[in-house]
Amino acid sequence: VMIKNGKARGLLVWTKEIDDSALALVQSAEKWLDGRSKQAFLVVFDAEKSVLREHLEQIPLKRATAGIARHKSEVQFRNYDIDQTASQWVFLVDNSEVKSLWTLQSGELTKEKQQEILGAAEKHFAAK
Repeated sequence: VMIKNGKARGLLVWTKEIDDSALALVQSAEKWLDGRSKQAFLVVFDAEKSVLREHLEQIPLKRATAGIARHKSEVQFRNYDIDQTASQWVFLVDNSEVKSLWTLQSGELTKEKQQEILGAAEKHFAAK
């Protein structure tokens, strides 16, 4: 919603459980963010705020936003046509249009996969 309202380009990471690889991905993308036209969000569905806070102490975010979703994944994902067996979804969005989507099982957000996504994100954020 914030990306759409800001008519921005964005990186959006949904993860069922808090995961350091997801945090690291978002942190690595911060170099392209300006908080207005280029934004990034990490949304965690099935974890407590205290657990997210602990992870953010180890992998802090300066320009991106991380938070706990209002609804657990089981409830939220009924509204979307996505693979509910996956653990993470990484979206590159332009305003309200999804430009790219990676659907990942647990353990698939490796350093190599992060580099692939970051390469696409760099081009996405640089586009006019």
